[in-house]
Amino acid sequence: MTSASAVAEHYRTLQKYDREHLVRLDLDNANRLIGEETVAIGTANMALMSPREIFMGALLNGAVRIIILHNHPGGNPEPSREDVEVWKRLKDAGEILHVPLLDFMIIGDHGRYACVDENTLEVRE
Repeated sequence: MTSASAVAEHYRTLQKYDREHLVRLDLDNANRLIGEETVAIGTANMALMSPREIFMGALLNGAVRIIILHNHPGGNPEPSREDVEVWKRLKDAGEILHVPLLDFMIIGDHGRYACVDENTLEVRE
């Protein structure tokens, strides 16, 4: 995975879904994709995410780091308060497990939001 833009372009099909889909990308030391898994399919405005389930698959695949992507069916890729809380939990869990969260990306009809581009994840008032 060479950039947030390349990842977003490759997974832009997430924007077509009418329910939230959460996808985990497993990367090796060179940031090469070694696995991917849809870890949750939710409703029109939320998907339940368990750090345990997310990292279990990554560890079993031998991931060195992960990227999390999900769509916002409403089209707006701006992070919600819930997105910020999930990002913080996953970031903390990744640090504990030594499988860092490289990016947390939101795909929408009107573009994408990537933590790596913004250097943080925050709700804009």
